[in-house]
Amino acid sequence: MTNPQASIAIVGAGCSGTLLAAHLLKKTTNALTVYLVERNPQQYGKGVAYSTSASCHLLNVPAGNMSAFPEDPGHFFKWAQQNEKKLLCPPWVTEIVPSAFLPRRSYGEYLCQILEEADKTAAAGMRLQRVIDEVVDVRLDSKGVELQLASGAKLLADRIVLALGNFPPGNPKVADPRFYNSMRYYGNPWLPEAYEAVLNTESCLLIGSGLTMADWCINLKRAGYAGAIHVLSRRGLWPKAHKLAPPADFSIDSDLLRPTVRNWLHTLRAYIRGSDCNWRYAMDALRPSTQRLWKTLSVVEQRRFLRHLRPY
Repeated sequence: MTNPQASIAIVGAGCSGTLLAAHLLKKTTNALTVYLVERNPQQYGKGVAYSTSASCHLLNVPAGNMSAFPEDPGHFFKWAQQNEKKLLCPPWVTEIVPSAFLPRRSYGEYLCQILEEADKTAAAGMRLQRVIDEVVDVRLDSKGVELQLASGAKLLADRIVLALGNFPPGNPKVADPRFYNSMRYYGNPWLPEAYEAVLNTESCLLIGSGLTMADWCINLKRAGYAGAIHVLSRRGLWPKAHKLAPPADFSIDSDLLRPTVRNWLHTLRAYIRGSDCNWRYAMDALRPSTQRLWKTLSVVEQRRFLRHLRPY
């Protein structure tokens, strides 16, 4: 960036937005202002997933694979070793090893520290502007991008990145939409009032059987909930436990193999069958190239993946 007044606005200070800001501050040498905008001050630098304070909410990837820096794969693990005393949370975490699943809150602290260090060590002319506000409108004009904030203020930047994270789940289809306004229904599982309301019931229904369901069940049991917990899954799926296995020597060459979801799925399954590899480690082997592979797929194929394969 050669413009001495260059600026970039990142909307969302969760994991993606925070890491993008940190990498810009570390690697950009010309003058640049980075606006990092987040509407929720409690989630600044962490996002929804890593702002939990519960030690029983664990990462679903081992510590040895959670580095924020591809060139330093052990970065997060080394950070965890240095902070071992506050990360040991029996019975959830009893040892800091590369295969350990650490509390998600620890990764939130890790992200915040990375951002702080990147800000302190940034080159001259690099500035991080923390903005606690909500972007309600974005407009292009001859000067760049104009962001209208809920407070009434405006930001002008040369570039904008939307790091919005996962949106809240959609409401299930029901015959009478008035149900959505019922005091018995909570569409957002992370609303504090939802948890408090369920604690006072004799039974509850969790729609969905993924990791959020697991978090809820653990939270309720820790709080002494004695009611019945019903879980409804559209496909009858349940989270799979991790298993220790040797790393897999597996990759997908998008230049040699036509980039379609069907082709790649058949390739993955053929490798697992032919090598007797644990499927978890075949998937882990794809992590370094996930972004590249996703961008190789057409929009039609990306939608096909989300429609058919994402839950699996």
